[in-house]
Amino acid sequence: MRSKLVWLVIPVLSLLIVMSLAGQERPNFQGAWTSPEHSGVSLTTTQDEFRVTEAGPLGQNTLVYRLDGSDSRNETKTVRGETWVHVSRSQWVSSALVITITTTRENGASWSWMKIYTMDKGMLKITTVDAVLENAIDMAVRTVSYSPQN
Repeated sequence: MRSKLVWLVIPVLSLLIVMSLAGQERPNFQGAWTSPEHSGVSLTTTQDEFRVTEAGPLGQNTLVYRLDGSDSRNETKTVRGETWVHVSRSQWVSSALVITITTTRENGASWSWMKIYTMDKGMLKITTVDAVLENAIDMAVRTVSYSPQN
């Protein structure tokens, strides 16, 4: 029941978030970015495939998202050494890149979530919609702004 709710709410929420961006061109996210909200974390993106490299205190992860609508598969390591597999699909919704992701842990547990990449006044904004809270129906939504690295 909860997974059905997530798949109903996520498209509606993503539509609401990006409705104000209607009619805008697809932005170029390419570059190196930093955020005062995440000290010590930097983000590098390229446009060929949407490639995101996050470097921070726990190491570096590179995630690659295909822009042709086909599934992308990425793996990351947690601080405990567990491997998480992320299967995602990206699509453009107006000028926002919306990536829906299903993450599966080694023990088989999985959940769905999404990231929405937008540009606003030269800042890269990444909104994460996370519905993975155990035994809860709450949804966490957070936006982090990144400025170009000089």
